[in-house]
Amino acid sequence: MSIDHVYCLRAECLADVQQLVNKALWTSFTVHAITLINGAKIPDVVLELTSSESIEQLRDKIGQVLDGHVMLETIALKKDYTGERSYAVYAKGDPGI
Repeated sequence: MSIDHVYCLRAECLADVQQLVNKALWTSFTVHAITLINGAKIPDVVLELTSSESIEQLRDKIGQVLDGHVMLETIALKKDYTGERSYAVYAKGDPGI
């Protein structure tokens, strides 16, 4: 039996989140909340989801999203989530720019 984890991540825009969800990259996940952060020209988006996959597995899958570097660099367990980018984490083929 797998254990579900609650994760949060930030994206540059809603289109990035939609691309992630539309790819159906996870075998099992539930989106709890999508929050638009106002104040920027293109509002950031915070996504809260539950998955039985590890953070490493999710990073591998997020790395498949074109321009998904902000999601990749901010994903964390909800209890540890700050929204700050970790520039030490990069996807294959995505330079994190």
